Amino acid sequence: MLEHDVEAVPLGAFKAGPRAEDVESPSVAPWRNNLTALSQEHNLYFVAYYELIYVYEPSGSGGNTLHTPVHSLRSEPTRPGNRGYLDRYRPHAINNLLIAKLGTEEVLACVRDDGDCDVFLLRHVIAAIETSRQGYFDSFERPMFQISVGISAWGLSIHSAARMLAISSNRHEITVIKFALADQVYDAATSYEAQPAKQDTGESRYETSVQVYHGLSNIPHIAFCNTGDDPHGRWLASTDISGDCRFLDLQAGAIVQFVRFGRSFAEAGYGSYDRINAGWGIIFLDRRSFVGSSKRRALGQDHTEELPDAKTDPTIWDLSRTIRHLGNISDHFLSTPSDPLSSESDDTVSESNISLPDTNMVSTDGDTSNTGSGPTSVLRGANNDMYDDIEDEQTEDAINPAILYGGDRICGNKPRFQQATGICDDLPCPILHASLRNIYLLQPSRFHEIGRHGIFAPPVVGFARPLRQYIQGQHRDLNMFDRMNMHAYIPSLGVVIVASQKGRAIVLALTKVKVGTQTVYAMRAECILPFASQERTQNGSKTALRPFQPLHGIAVGPIPGSEGLRYEDKRWRLFMMYQDYTVLKYEIRRKGGQDAGVANVVI
Repeated sequence: MLEHDVEAVPLGAFKAGPRAEDVESPSVAPWRNNLTALSQEHNLYFVAYYELIYVYEPSGSGGNTLHTPVHSLRSEPTRPGNRGYLDRYRPHAINNLLIAKLGTEEVLACVRDDGDCDVFLLRHVIAAIETSRQGYFDSFERPMFQISVGISAWGLSIHSAARMLAISSNRHEITVIKFALADQVYDAATSYEAQPAKQDTGESRYETSVQVYHGLSNIPHIAFCNTGDDPHGRWLASTDISGDCRFLDLQAGAIVQFVRFGRSFAEAGYGSYDRINAGWGIIFLDRRSFVGSSKRRALGQDHTEELPDAKTDPTIWDLSRTIRHLGNISDHFLSTPSDPLSSESDDTVSESNISLPDTNMVSTDGDTSNTGSGPTSVLRGANNDMYDDIEDEQTEDAINPAILYGGDRICGNKPRFQQATGICDDLPCPILHASLRNIYLLQPSRFHEIGRHGIFAPPVVGFARPLRQYIQGQHRDLNMFDRMNMHAYIPSLGVVIVASQKGRAIVLALTKVKVGTQTVYAMRAECILPFASQERTQNGSKTALRPFQPLHGIAVGPIPGSEGLRYEDKRWRLFMMYQDYTVLKYEIRRKGGQDAGVANVVI
């Protein structure tokens, strides 16, 4: 087994939500994006249950301590008549949750199935918690900012320094709101409503600065660059379920580059669903997060291993096979005679608490092709090989990897660029892309340095299906959640965590190597969570720690007691919450206490 620099230390498991004997557990909404978040400045854990956001104060021990929330957040719909895209009966349900800095203020933002976006100030939430502890009822529910984009909203990003908020929706649009740049003192009793787009006079707290039509596909994820390389929020990246990545110049109000992996734009069909490289995540990474190393160590190779097709196609660094070097992982997830779904223990939650959406519902955007971010697109292919993890591995080497589109190598999935220009005017940030099943790392483009041949700055580094795992027949429904739509980035550690809603996450260490005069940014697989030992019963327990349930969300934040330390001195925890309320907790750390040299970077 190879030596690794980053480790995940299990800190126990617990249940979020009320005890079974106390009150009925809150319902969870399936088929969403990330529905949990940890504050970066306070010991607060946020979990979305349909329309509500529960606020918890987790203990440092990781014990079974999250039964009682210290507060809950809700909001009234901006337009009560708006329908839901996934659930017509509960349209105000939350699709995505985010903690970030907006200027100097930490905020909690969420987007909803009816198209609403709410932004709450964390200090308002903390004030409400303190008020309730003093015995006073506080009905604070109004967000600091609220806007409707008219239809189910999914992507959500905040540019901290430029004070900008971006929202993507199933109307195939991205709405960008620019807040006042001067420091403002927000009144806890004031709720701001959306205004028409207008020029910034310096008097308004925000303006709707850009609204961009974005093709013919739903947009699950968008990202500003918060690395310090784009302090004014000029650039915005997006990825959609047709597999297209678009890079927007918000100053010009234009899309300046299209990138996709695998099939060409013509072969893919404009706006069609890409069953392999549908986009579910895109992140600008800080160059300072990448730790220098030898090439083999940087990629996670042993001393005898070579990259597939290294001689015939050096523009692709395919790391898919390095997953086999990881310890404590299993390619099968099997139930035991007393598995979590059949257990009668008090902490086991019945599947009846998970409400399935109305799959007969007609799309509200007029699209009847069922290519949505939600269940209509996923259920459509539930019986085809998109969800079949049983494959004939012996046939792979007999086929040219270049034509293995959708196979267990990325060699056939080279990035394709539509415009003869670089990415974001050669912004010097590596870009990570998470598709339905694959992970890619793009080098910063060098178009201005080497001209047209610099559109694609090789190599692209990637993993094909790193989280693949066989699920036995009676739990095969989990395969329908196989999309890597949950992500977390810890810049000071040089760590990215990418999770599939199917139930597992891969921890990636960001690395770099010198190849001649060029710095190549890379990544190395460090571990896959939960560990295989957490997927098995042990020590007389009737159930394994990992349940046969989809992920509800992942969240990273400082370990209690380290919130006030310098960014590079913080200790970091990861919560993985499942839809039966099980939360698995880990400390993520570099061995020897080293960090990646990044200070005070907010992503």
